[in-house]
Amino acid sequence: MNRITKRFGGANTQCAIWIALCFSATSMMYLAWLYRLMDGMDAVRVDAVSMVAGYASQAAGIGLGCLLLRKSGVSAQKALWAVMLLFVCMSVPAVFQQFTAALVFGLGMNLLCGIIVAFYLFFPCLRQDVKNGGTVFGAGYALSTLSVWLLSLLDGGKLFRGHFVVPITGAAACIACVYAGRRGLTRMDVQEMQEVSPQAWVLPVGAVFLMSLVKNLGFGFPASDLTAGLPLELSRLFYALGLVVAGIVCDRKRQWGGACTLVALAMPFLMMALSGSAEKVPAFALWSLDYLFYGFFSVYRVVLFWDLARERKQFFMAPLGLLTGRLGDAAGTGIYLLLRHHSIWLLSLAMVLFIIAAFVLLHLFQTLYAPKENPVRSEHEVFESFSVQHDLSAREREVLRLILAEKTNAEIAHALYVTESTAKYHVHNILRKSGVKSRMELIAAYARFRYPDMRERRREGAEVLSLERKRESSRSADVG
Repeated sequence: MNRITKRFGGANTQCAIWIALCFSATSMMYLAWLYRLMDGMDAVRVDAVSMVAGYASQAAGIGLGCLLLRKSGVSAQKALWAVMLLFVCMSVPAVFQQFTAALVFGLGMNLLCGIIVAFYLFFPCLRQDVKNGGTVFGAGYALSTLSVWLLSLLDGGKLFRGHFVVPITGAAACIACVYAGRRGLTRMDVQEMQEVSPQAWVLPVGAVFLMSLVKNLGFGFPASDLTAGLPLELSRLFYALGLVVAGIVCDRKRQWGGACTLVALAMPFLMMALSGSAEKVPAFALWSLDYLFYGFFSVYRVVLFWDLARERKQFFMAPLGLLTGRLGDAAGTGIYLLLRHHSIWLLSLAMVLFIIAAFVLLHLFQTLYAPKENPVRSEHEVFESFSVQHDLSAREREVLRLILAEKTNAEIAHALYVTESTAKYHVHNILRKSGVKSRMELIAAYARFRYPDMRERRREGAEVLSLERKRESSRSADVG
């Protein structure tokens, strides 16, 4: 129960709700614009405009948003209001004007959508607990996905084709801005951010780009006919479930989230391999699994860059994961459209890129998650480092050595040729400077300092602490 409260409480819940509000506003207008394109174009051109040009515009907007957030002195709250207002205004001609105007204004709307994305990915990286980042993002996206799907069912599915979509989107945008202001989500109360080293970002950027490229190529495989396997309404439910599960799994262990992302990339190949055996593996089951694992793909590419942005103190780089993903989405869709009549070439290229993506991801996992060995330090180096860190005098260091050797105050006094009261005085000062209350805590703290990143050594420190507690109980009168 405590884990649930910690994961969904306070700033985490606030960030998840804000992500849901912002994503709902942008999703509704994107769907409305998509329906407008479908009225004047065939399916291939709709994909080219919406998923190639549209995603590229979103990527440009995310990059612009990152630059805006990096600038010092910019009021983030005012900027959010301005961008949201422009987004809603741009959406009106994108949805209701003649086709050419809808096309042009729609790309502008996608650019503003990207800036909004940069905002709702940047500030949660500052506010929420990094250990629960996956749950925050997954829950926010899942809540938005379900909300937009439920709205799409109103009025016989015609809501996004009518005029009511604009005021609903405007209301969601206003609520998002007010909510951010009331909760203080857009405060720029962060320390000076470090300069960017481009080389440090090459590997994660390449990994996310390849992931997105391969995933979008997979959706173009001949066997990936969504309507034949899973109704569109149910696909939203499985995707939302996948987002929540992916968030929890990624927070449990990032490596597990990365492994499931690899499975998500392999799902289209599995679906095509089993497409002719419907009596053994129904298409419904395959598509359900695909959308469940798609949640890992969506969550991991965001959480990965949240982790890196926090670790490197380059918070404005937090949206870079989705920016890179959008470029990969656009490139993957563009390649599919060019090779849609050449299935063998499409499959071969996807297979080669999948293998490359798998190697890059594995190298990334090794770089990020492999246990890093600490340089071996001598006992003298450890002791001196601990003493310097806690500002111990020369005499206090002598006393510390005897404490670690489990000597009593009387034995310390005898060894140093001082009175027992003087020995107690030095012991008291050492405990105060070390921030502990007893000898047993001091010995355990020293053990943790000596082996900071090794679980077995931490257990050893706990065993020392337990043993010392027993000894303390038998000589309580002698404790400093």
